[in-house]
Formats: sequence, structure tokens, C-alpha cells
Amino acid sequence: MNITLEPDNHTFEILPKESLLDAALRAGANVRYQCNNGSCGKCKARLLAGNLVPLFQADRPLSGDEAAAGICLMCCNGINSDSGEDVVLNVGRARSSVDVPVQQISAKLNRVQQLTEEILQIELRTPRSRTLWFLAGQSVRLHLDSLLLMATVASCPCNGMLLQFHLSPGYEPAHAMFAERAKKGLVLGLEGPFGECTLNENNPGPAVFVCVDEGFAAAKSIIEHAIALDWPYPVRLYWIRNRLSERYLENYCRSWADAFEDYRYLPASADGLAELRALPATEPLVFKEATWYLSGNSEALSEVVSLLSQLGVPENCRRIAFTDRA
Repeated sequence: MNITLEPDNHTFEILPKESLLDAALRAGANVRYQCNNGSCGKCKARLLAGNLVPLFQADRPLSGDEAAAGICLMCCNGINSDSGEDVVLNVGRARSSVDVPVQQISAKLNRVQQLTEEILQIELRTPRSRTLWFLAGQSVRLHLDSLLLMATVASCPCNGMLLQFHLSPGYEPAHAMFAERAKKGLVLGLEGPFGECTLNENNPGPAVFVCVDEGFAAAKSIIEHAIALDWPYPVRLYWIRNRLSERYLENYCRSWADAFEDYRYLPASADGLAELRALPATEPLVFKEATWYLSGNSEALSEVVSLLSQLGVPENCRRIAFTDRA
């Protein structure tokens, strides 16, 4: 059975016993929420059609007026599959980064994984009552006592409880200090999200990603979000290996070809400029209509930004995530 979110007419499938909120997040809808257990009341929606079934009792009940107006909490309700009716909800959602407030959360280090000799993937778990609402491509500040670390979320927003980050201890001093102390169960503060390098859903079209080294984290998050949305436009991923001796998760990059109608993964040369310079001639429609997503350290991206200016790519078609600053 299906759910349709108005006013965007975003329709997607909901699984048996799945909450409206989990189904919406899985489908890439940037609906507002903060918890996933009925304690915050932020995932309110208005039922326009269909029948719901409560999955559990909310800690924060709705008022009588809200219930009479058809207001429900998406995290506490599922669809009544016995009725055979699809559900239509009216719900607000984030259309850009300005719609998502900065949040402060305590999180636990859940997993540490060495992807390569140079890249460490860490996974943080937030409390179920205090998850992170963010958009794909955004970053957070991690606080560990006096240590402050800026890191891009490498996972998609479909699960704000489990957050992945890619660290490069061999090149970033703050990453190295964090890696020395990283162990399961470590509690740290999380502040964010920050950044405007998010998927251009308001004016969709081809998406060209240019990431340098661990800047791949932002591209990964946004591409996973695009997959959830069934993105029907061309996607190009240029991954420039600058200071890293090898790329990581490359097989995963290649597997995305199964998720898009038109996708190419293009490992680039040391600066990637030759490949990018050729794009206007080899794929003029993609080049002309694309939104460009650039991610990496500011020094490495400076030449990419300069080239795009020379090629006539307008600034409003570029979205940039710097890994070395907010």
C-alpha cells in the first residue's frame, strides 16, 4: 500500500507494521522529526484520506482539537492494510538547509572500522528520543572534551540514529587525536547540522559530483538520498584521489549503476581537471543542466572551482562542502 505526502504529491510504498515516519524517511522525504518514539511531537501530519492504526502509545498525546482536525504523529502510526485504502497526509518538510535547525545531541560511538590504512569510518548512535534531523550532504561538529572536530555525515538521512563519518587521521591532526581515543561506548557531543551542499530538489536535473579524497562522504550521503527518491536524472561521480594512496568503497560506488537509469562513476586523475574540462564536449546536455556538488578540502577544491568558473558554470549551480571548515 502507498502513502502520498501533500502538497508535494510524493508517493511511496509503506511496509506492513512500518511507521509512517520510517516509510517517509526511507523514501527520501525530508519530513520534520526529532525522536522516533512519540516524545517530541514534531512529526505531526494531517490525515487527508485513508485509515491509520496506532503502533504504540505516544508519550506526548495530541490535544482534543488536534485529534478532531485529523492530526497524527507519523512515528506512532502505521497504515491499516485491511482497509485496502492508500493514505494521504499533509505534512511540512525541509526544502533547503535553512529549514533545518541546529541541534545539540549526545551520541555514543557505536562502531569503528578501518576502511583503508588512511580512512577510518566511525558510526555514532544517538538516543532514540533525540535523533539528528539533517539533510544529505550536511556536516556536524563533534565535541570530545576540548577536542573539536568538523565532519560530514557519510550516511543518508533515512536513519538519524546511526550516523557514519569518514576520518583521515594521517592528514588531519584533529582526526588523529580523535582516532587515538576512539572506542565503542565513548560519549561525545554533536552539534549541527551545517552546510548547504544538499540535493537540489527544488530544481531537479542532472547531478555532477566532484569529490576529493574523504570528500567522498558528502557525495555518498547525497547519492544515497537520491536513490531513495528514485532520482530519474543523470548522475556523474568524479572522485579525485589527491593525498590518499587509494580510494575506498569503490565497489559500492560501482553498484550505484543498478540504482539509476543513467549513472557513471569516473575515477579521476590527480587533479581531475582534464576529465572535467572534457565534459562540455562529451556530454553537453548534462553539463548545461547540471547542479554541481563539490566536496573536499578547500585547497584541493580551489582549482576545481576555478575551472568551473572558466567553463561558465554559474555559482548558483554549484554546491560546496569543505571538509576542513564549516
